[in-house]
Amino acid sequence: MSVLIISNEKLNKCASSLVYNNKYYPNTNVLDHKFYEVFGLNGYMNNIDDLTYEVGRFIKEIALSNHRAYEQRYNDFIAFRYPLIVVDGHNTFPNACALLKCLECVRYNSDFSNDPTTAKRLDALIKIIGKTIIEQLPDYKNADWE
Repeated sequence: MSVLIISNEKLNKCASSLVYNNKYYPNTNVLDHKFYEVFGLNGYMNNIDDLTYEVGRFIKEIALSNHRAYEQRYNDFIAFRYPLIVVDGHNTFPNACALLKCLECVRYNSDFSNDPTTAKRLDALIKIIGKTIIEQLPDYKNADWE
């Protein structure tokens, strides 16, 4: 298994996309409420600043886990610095599928053995986004329930 170091640019896009996710499904809050729960926030009792802070912390932990996997795989100990996370509504992925793929790439290229909480959050986000993408497909919406 090879390990890819996830770029700061991609990490920033992930953070921005997690915070400004309402652009993917306009006029709904289909992802907002679920994301607040993943980050231990009470949805609408908190504000975007709380979510931005928690997402920033989460992305930094992802960066550390990714770095750890690289070091273990290649026995190459390079200096690690937490990335500067800049959440910007104009620096997001073009759609939820691109966000999902980036998070899956992060999951594959990281070692969460020392950080099960971040792994659980990442797995929950992957599941939520994947399920939401499917639920928004016209064929899924039109399919019979029974």
